[in-house]
Amino acid sequence: MTGFGAGDARLGGATLSLELRSVNHRYLEVRVRLPRELTEHSVFVEQRVRAHLGRGRVDVSGHIEGAVAGASAFDEERARSVLASMQRMADSLGYAERVPLSVLGAMPELFTSAGAFPPSEAREALEVALRGAVARFEESRAAEGGHLRVAMEALLSGVEAAVEAVSALAEGMTARLRARARVRVLGALGEQGIDEARLAQELVLWSERSDVSEELTRLRAHAFAMRALLAEEGAIGRRMDFLLQEMAREANTLGAKATDAAATTGVVALKADLERMREQAQNVE
Repeated sequence: MTGFGAGDARLGGATLSLELRSVNHRYLEVRVRLPRELTEHSVFVEQRVRAHLGRGRVDVSGHIEGAVAGASAFDEERARSVLASMQRMADSLGYAERVPLSVLGAMPELFTSAGAFPPSEAREALEVALRGAVARFEESRAAEGGHLRVAMEALLSGVEAAVEAVSALAEGMTARLRARARVRVLGALGEQGIDEARLAQELVLWSERSDVSEELTRLRAHAFAMRALLAEEGAIGRRMDFLLQEMAREANTLGAKATDAAATTGVVALKADLERMREQAQNVE
């Protein structure tokens, strides 16, 4: 499910802002990008986000506005080592030019701001900003979830209607198929070549194999469970995935058994609505 939320907090003489953005994803994937002064707290932020969310590809970004306590420092010793290593590589490759000092300016890791913010102060500000961002993020997702629930309920109504349509057709399907099979046998062998007892036995076995009552019963039970699930609050995406897998399995078996043309049309409609539900379920946490 998509969502967006932003939150702010005071940090020293500056303002820390955090933004959360998510797109649909089957699992939870969190990516955190913080200002250089706060990168050491990235894991802390990721853990906090995971504690609140269950699914989605979530991007967390932060920036600082205003005066930052402490100035950036240039790591001269490390820069000398890097430059020397680059010059040795240039020499070994046969380059005559000297490696320019300007290349060091493109290496942000050589500029440190250690001690810009005390760790406890930084984490407290991150916690405050994150709480605000998550609250607004969940508000936006709740609004989308309301629309999604309406769409899923409409699709489920289509599934239930298709199940009942196939059920109505199935009541006479077995008798129609048995009669059709008998006509074919008579046409192939004639009256004299038929062992009535054997034919009756085969038709009974064939009828049992084409009986779809169990599949229809399970589909009704799964649809009932799905409707109850849609009425729940909180994370239901994974349970919804499981139910839809079970419904798809029953629909496939139903389609294999229901060879009657009219019933087959109903099964096709059933599968189409289930596939639409499956696609929408990827958006549900």
